[in-house]
Amino acid sequence: MTIVQTIAQKLSNAFRVLNVLRFGASDVVSAYESAPAGYDGAPNPNVTAVFSETKVNGRNVVVGYIDKNKVAQTGESRLFSQDQNGNLLFNVYLAQDGNLYLGTSPTLSDYSDFLVKFNELKAAWENFRDNEYNLHTHETGTGPSSPPETPAVTSFDSAKAASLKLQ
Repeated sequence: MTIVQTIAQKLSNAFRVLNVLRFGASDVVSAYESAPAGYDGAPNPNVTAVFSETKVNGRNVVVGYIDKNKVAQTGESRLFSQDQNGNLLFNVYLAQDGNLYLGTSPTLSDYSDFLVKFNELKAAWENFRDNEYNLHTHETGTGPSSPPETPAVTSFDSAKAASLKLQ
């Protein structure tokens, strides 16, 4: 195995083929990318890769990458995207505290907002609307008022991200 630099990549017949620089500027070879099943990611140029020749002529392979941006601790996993300059754009971070962090920072302390469970939020709103807001009265100076003539009919349905599911 050899440590190489990627210089370009392309898709060819559903395979990712990388051009890598091995032992000098004139030693550019092609290699197929090996990756875990179900994973599809294209490396930026100048990423350090682990390259291996195979016994099949012309079937070199890149078996992995040496990433300079590691932040995951023991037991954690992180999937991220970058721009062409290697700057972090977004990450999905499974942290050792049992939480999933979605966002643009690799630093867990940067996350202070929360996702919500849509069904629970909708049920809480409907309970408030039907049992409190639409029935409320208050003192007017001449006696209590009646409930609103037009009941609240706000719906959260348009806010549902149907392709994101939580347990």
